[in-house]
Amino acid sequence: MACGSEKAVARAQPMYDELGKATTHIGPASADQVATAGNQIVVALTIQAVAGALTLARTAGVDPARVREALLGGVRRGHSAIAMLYEQLSAAADPGPG
Repeated sequence: MACGSEKAVARAQPMYDELGKATTHIGPASADQVATAGNQIVVALTIQAVAGALTLARTAGVDPARVREALLGGVRRGHSAIAMLYEQLSAAADPGPG
């Protein structure tokens, strides 16, 4: 993710190529802050959704580990970040309120 003028991003592109696989020019200076804030919203909502799914299972008397395993079957096919959250939250003693 890069921001600034087209000229500035083009000038820095060789450095970006060394640092990562892809560079997305977001827009003028400080535009990356908007993209970062949007990403944080997505991450926070994903954590909340995973915790909610595990809490729902536990509250309903269903084994959260089995629900986790069933959900991971689909998640593993393309959403590694969500799969990682399931792993992390499942390992926690208390994945959320309930």
